[in-house]
Amino acid sequence: MEVANGFLLVRDVITATIATEFQNRLAQVFKDKADQAKSVLLFSEDNTATFPLFVLLEDHVLISHRTAYLIYLLLHPIILKDHFDTETLRISKELEANRTKEAFERAGFKYVSDVRDRPKTPTLQIDGLAGKTGVLYVVEVKGWGLTPFYEHKKRHEYLTRDLKGVIDGVEYTTRNGKLTCRTKPSLLEKIEYARGKMQEHGFDPTIHRSVKGVVVIEDFPPMDQYKGIRIVGLRDVPSL
Repeated sequence: MEVANGFLLVRDVITATIATEFQNRLAQVFKDKADQAKSVLLFSEDNTATFPLFVLLEDHVLISHRTAYLIYLLLHPIILKDHFDTETLRISKELEANRTKEAFERAGFKYVSDVRDRPKTPTLQIDGLAGKTGVLYVVEVKGWGLTPFYEHKKRHEYLTRDLKGVIDGVEYTTRNGKLTCRTKPSLLEKIEYARGKMQEHGFDPTIHRSVKGVVVIEDFPPMDQYKGIRIVGLRDVPSL
C-alpha cells in the first residue's frame, strides 16, 4: 500500500507512472530490497509468473490503488494470523473471566465464577453461576465467533455442532484433517450438580428453586436453544 499510495489517485482516470519513477518508489519503501520487491510486485513481459498488481506496459507502470487495497485486506489477516490467534485467545479468556461476569452483574444477577466440584483435580468445572429472582443459571462461556472474516463461514458451519457438544458433553477437535471427539461433563450434568450443591457456592436453594442452563458466546448464536438450554450472545444477557 505504501507503493500504491505514493502515486496520485484520480477519479475515473487510470494511474500510470514511468518505469524509473516506479523503481524510485520501490527504493524509497523497500530500501536495499527494492529489486526483490520488484520481482514480486511488477508484472511484465519478462516476469509473468507474478500477480499483475502493478503492470509494466511500454515503459510505463499501471498503478491500481483499488486492487492493491483489496489484496491488502485479504493478506493482512493471513500474514498476521499468529497475532490474531493470540489476541483471540486473550479476548476469549477475558470473556470467560471478566466480561460475562460484568454483563450478568449489570443485569442484577449475583455471579460466582469458576465453580468446581473440588478445589484440586476437579472432575467438573462450571464457568459461572448466576442467580436472580428465584432462578439460578449454570453458565457456560465460549469465545466462538472471533474469527478473521475470510474464515468466518467455514468455522460458523461447525458452531451448531460444537454448541450441541457443550450441552451433550462432547468436545470435537480436528487435527491434521481428522475429526476426533472426547466425552466431558455435559452442561446437563452441571445443572444437576448446581441443583444439589448451590448452597456450597453461595446460593440459597429455598430462593433459587429453578435451575437452568445457558451458553453465552461472543458471536450471534446460530440457534436459540437446544434441549431446553438457551444459547445467547453476550449482548443478550440482560434479556434472561
